[in-house]
Amino acid sequence: MKHSSLIILSLCIFLAAMLSSCSLFGLSYAYSYHNEPGEDFRKLNYDAYEFIKQHSTGEFALMYEAINRAGMESYYHDSVYTFFIHKDVVWDKFLSDYHYSSISEVPVQTLRNYLLRSIIPGKYLSSDISAPIFVQTLDPNVTMRLYKTIVAATSSQNLNALRAGWTNANGKINQVGCTTSNLECTNGVIHVMGARFTFMS
Repeated sequence: MKHSSLIILSLCIFLAAMLSSCSLFGLSYAYSYHNEPGEDFRKLNYDAYEFIKQHSTGEFALMYEAINRAGMESYYHDSVYTFFIHKDVVWDKFLSDYHYSSISEVPVQTLRNYLLRSIIPGKYLSSDISAPIFVQTLDPNVTMRLYKTIVAATSSQNLNALRAGWTNANGKINQVGCTTSNLECTNGVIHVMGARFTFMS
């Protein structure tokens, strides 16, 4: 009896840990196994800028700083857009790759260009995409390709995962996967990327 109680207790702890690891604001992933709305598809009652601001003392401190330095707050407040945003770990790699010690050293136009290329007009949930599509970003010179990666069900975190990439002049695409997708804010939808967008050579 004592042994079975321990097993039940262990199972409860394991299930609790599993549920917390999949929580929306833990930002692990937010798409179901079959890309259907579930508990991780909650609607936010504020806009994209407020979401990033609320997490600016955590994993989105550099994203928040970049938006403000670029003077692009209004883009994240207004209109209906699909926003691709990054956690600090992705910005840290960008700063390291380009030899900047902080966001404040990055030229304003560089930040502005990058952010404009990471926003597309309209609202694109992963459930809206059944085949690859090409969408114009807010930079008129840059097109983004949105699609889903279909993988085996054993790889649950990647099943029907939303992916996106910029297309360059020769048609090649840098593929970036979402670590969290379909965060519906009042002015569109937010997707958190696992790496930054780049152009392929």
